[in-house]
Amino acid sequence: DMNVAKLAERFKLGFSIAERTVELRPEQICILPDLEGQGRELLTDGNGQISPDLMDEVARKLGMAGRRISALQVRIGPAKGMLVRDAMLRSQVILRKSQVKYGDKSYFEECEPCQRTIEVVDHVLADGPCRTAKLNYQLILVLEASWVPPQVILELEQKVRLEMESRLRSGTLLEDGFLPRSDATHTSDLCSNIWGMHAAGMKPTEDSYFFRC
Repeated sequence: DMNVAKLAERFKLGFSIAERTVELRPEQICILPDLEGQGRELLTDGNGQISPDLMDEVARKLGMAGRRISALQVRIGPAKGMLVRDAMLRSQVILRKSQVKYGDKSYFEECEPCQRTIEVVDHVLADGPCRTAKLNYQLILVLEASWVPPQVILELEQKVRLEMESRLRSGTLLEDGFLPRSDATHTSDLCSNIWGMHAAGMKPTEDSYFFRC
């Protein structure tokens, strides 16, 4: 089942820019069932694996020979999703059933070679710059399942909140790189809004809106 909003998002997939890289042979593609949790939820939803040799070949096709790619966002014919580097594999791509939107293993055996080509939408470099991320409830649950105590998250949140409050009162909120610039990659909505208000002339030490946030 898919709601209207999610269905509308799917239309954009046909217009996303992808770069064609490695053409796979049928025997290099393996389709496996998804791993499931105790509640039958999919633990590998949209996530597969790729061998290091194929990942390095993709890197060469992308003009990044010698760079180590950790993960790819791809399309392979009727399949889409993420592929992560798996050192246990050799010349193989493992797709989970949740990634294959139609067809099965026989599709890749009978289709045109272009339908077995790894089309790269995005990639993650192991030596690339760090990215900021939103600490949402899904990530918190993953951390908790990995034995990270909830108190650690609460202490970090309190630390940042107290420092932000202190900077608001001292007028140094927008100094020393405490908040990412509004034009920085992956800047949060809150940071973008604060920089936008600052550009409009609002002052953190004088306008009470900052404190009500």
